[in-house]
Amino acid sequence: MVRFQTAEAMAMLGDERIYPKLWTMLISAYADDRVMGIKAMGALGTLKAGDALITMLDDDIVEVRLAAAEQLGILKDNRGVPIVLDVFTRNLAAGLDKEALERLNVRTVLAIGRIGTPSLTGFLPRFLTDESKFVRIAAAMAVFQCTMKK
Repeated sequence: MVRFQTAEAMAMLGDERIYPKLWTMLISAYADDRVMGIKAMGALGTLKAGDALITMLDDDIVEVRLAAAEQLGILKDNRGVPIVLDVFTRNLAAGLDKEALERLNVRTVLAIGRIGTPSLTGFLPRFLTDESKFVRIAAAMAVFQCTMKK
C-alpha cells in the first residue's frame, strides 16, 4: 500500500519519471491495482497519462472503466460518458449482490460528478435516496461538483 501511495504522491507532484511504474499498475492482473494506477495517472495529468487512461475505458471490469471515466472527467475529457451511460442502458447493476451494487453505484456517481454533463447529471437524484449512506454521500459530493462547474 505504501508503494502505491508513494507512486500517487510522485504523480501529484508532477514527476513524470513515475509514469512507467504507473503503467505497470494499469496492466496489473488485480482490478484494485488498476484503479489505484488510474487515480495516480489522473493526478499526473499529462497528455501521455490521459492517453493511458483512455485505454482503460476498455477494461473488462466495470469499476475500472468507471474509475478511468472519472479521472478523464477531472482532465476535462468527456470520452468516459458512454461508459457511465452503459451502467444504465445495459443495466450493469442487474444481479449484483448488495456490496457489489454499492461499489458500482459509488463509482458511477463519482464519475458523474467529475464529468458533469447534462446527459449524466439527470441520473444523480435517484442516488441521493439510495439505502447506502456511502452512495448518498458520493451522490451529494457529485451534485456539489456539478454545481461548482457552472
